[in-house]
Amino acid sequence: MMDKDQLIAKFLTQSLSKEEQLRFDTLLLEDPSFKAEVKLLQDLNKVAEAEDDVMAREMVAGFEAEHHGKKMASIAKIWWVAASLALVFSITYFATRQGAPDTQILYTENFEPYRNVVHPITRTTQQKDLKTQAFAHYEKGEYKEALELFEKLYETTNTPHFLFYKANALLQLNRPREAIVALHAHLKTKDTLTQKSHWYLAMAYLKLDDVVNAKKSLERVVAQNKYNVKKANVLLKTLD
Repeated sequence: MMDKDQLIAKFLTQSLSKEEQLRFDTLLLEDPSFKAEVKLLQDLNKVAEAEDDVMAREMVAGFEAEHHGKKMASIAKIWWVAASLALVFSITYFATRQGAPDTQILYTENFEPYRNVVHPITRTTQQKDLKTQAFAHYEKGEYKEALELFEKLYETTNTPHFLFYKANALLQLNRPREAIVALHAHLKTKDTLTQKSHWYLAMAYLKLDDVVNAKKSLERVVAQNKYNVKKANVLLKTLD
């Protein structure tokens, strides 16, 4: 029959069979020392899930207070706990201090679609032309409908700002690769909004986890020293 330590080990790795789970549950109910040992090792596992050093220290302090005075079953277990804690803190340190920045979080924190400055929609707006419909959808957050109309408008008028708003709609629809194509096309024009395109290119590259090109686009934002330059500087420091 499997000993108690093996049962606990399999419990912690979620690999108990039905029979083993039944014996484990029985011991948990009937054997106080077994229950205490399970609790002890669960506490150690919680340390491993701590998100930063402060949380880990608080949890270890709580563990020490709760289990003060309790004797481990053997010297081997003491060394096992010590080794586990050392490994936990090493993993936590390198994951939190030296890990690469999460580009998806950076994207979420920094991206927002550019406001409609081309064709503001008011309550008194009566026109029902494609341009009005497109920006009405855009302002309502109906990006799929807006995208279709921006594409039609660019095809028929060749007006650059429709490319820019098309790219914003694509980003909102989680289509960053297509947004990049539209933004590069927009940068080849002489539109007044082109100074904003480098920022949105950086956002698209962040969405794709392409840090190299995101940084290149942010550096161009800084070089222009106009739109979102402060945010670009902060992002560059974060990505370094």
